[in-house]
Amino acid sequence: MPQRIPIQERGLARREALLDAAADILQRDGLARLNTSRIAAEAGCSVGALYGYFQNKEDVLRALIARYGERLLQALSSSIAGLGQPESWEDVALQAFDAFVDFYTREPGYKSLWIGAAWSPDLVQAGEQWGVAFQEPLGAAIRAANPELSDAEAARVGQVAITLVSSLVTQALERDDRELIDEARLALMAYLRERLPA
Repeated sequence: MPQRIPIQERGLARREALLDAAADILQRDGLARLNTSRIAAEAGCSVGALYGYFQNKEDVLRALIARYGERLLQALSSSIAGLGQPESWEDVALQAFDAFVDFYTREPGYKSLWIGAAWSPDLVQAGEQWGVAFQEPLGAAIRAANPELSDAEAARVGQVAITLVSSLVTQALERDDRELIDEARLALMAYLRERLPA
């Protein structure tokens, strides 16, 4: 006889299924078409069951934002860690850039959520919080390749790099303009070459 799943695990699985459903709707139909009825239907549960986990659509979005943030940070950290001891800051920057673009294009719903972010103070605030969270590992990786930089200098460079890349990649993907992604890579590298010693 199969082992029963404890209620807590089942609840966590249902919550994740609801977030997966929201991400799928975002991916397929965009932010404007996302609502609790559609999320529940996509997840195969009742709206009442959804309300056992989330208060409303905005609550679902906040949870989805948090999940995206965790996954993106993990993707960036893993990508940079995969370099081992980087030979230069350029290796770190290019690896992080490519990991970000890859995440942006492959994570279901992420692109739709950020393209529609301007309407939501929660999304704008999350973006600002992510910038702070992501500048720390990026700044540490930049500093590891350039030990003469102070922590504050490395963090500032990381912050500007993240803001530059996020803004340009969002515009590029909103317009489905792969050339703008290449331009974003060039802009990032030009900025970093100006700011970081060789």
